[in-house]
Amino acid sequence: MIGFIEGSMEKQFLNLNFDYLRVIPIQNGIQWTCNQLCNQIVNAYLALNYHGDVFVWLDRERRTETAAFIRSEIRASLIASGADPDRLYILVSDRMVENMILADEVAIRQEFNDPTYVYNYEGSGGKHILKTMYRAQDVNYKEMVQGAKLLKKIRVSNSAANSPSVAAFYDECGLNCWWF
Repeated sequence: MIGFIEGSMEKQFLNLNFDYLRVIPIQNGIQWTCNQLCNQIVNAYLALNYHGDVFVWLDRERRTETAAFIRSEIRASLIASGADPDRLYILVSDRMVENMILADEVAIRQEFNDPTYVYNYEGSGGKHILKTMYRAQDVNYKEMVQGAKLLKKIRVSNSAANSPSVAAFYDECGLNCWWF
C-alpha cells in the first residue's frame, strides 16, 4: 500500500503505526490549485508504476473548493491514470487534520475531561481550537507531541460520526484496522 501524504504529523503517525504503508510526501497549501494538486499526485503515482491500494491524505486548507470536491477530483484523476477505483482511499480533512481529531468527541472528552464537549468545527481552524483547549490546561500545543498523541488516540469511526469529510473516507475504506 502506498500513501500520498502531506503534513509532518500525519507522516510521523503513519510511519510509526503503519509500517506496511509506503509514505510518499506531497506538497499542499492554499497556493496549490486543485488541478496542480491532482497533477502532483498522479505524476508521483505514475512514476511509481504501482497498481495496489492507494491512500491519499491531505487537508482542504483554506481552499474555496469543498473537501468533497477536492476528494472527487483526486479520485477521478487517479482513476483516469489507471488506479483501481476499488483500491482508492482518499481523506481530505476539512479544513485540517486537527478537525479530524476534534471530531472524535469520545477522545476529546477524555483528553480534556469535558463530558459536555460537542464537535461543531467542520471547516474551521481546528489547530487554533486545540491550542486554545490545551492553553486552558497550561499546555503549549505542539502538533508533533499532543497532536500526534491525539491522532493515535482517535478512532476514525468516531470522527466519521461527526465529520462529513471523514465519513466520506470511512464509508469507502472498509479496512480492518485498530485505528478504525
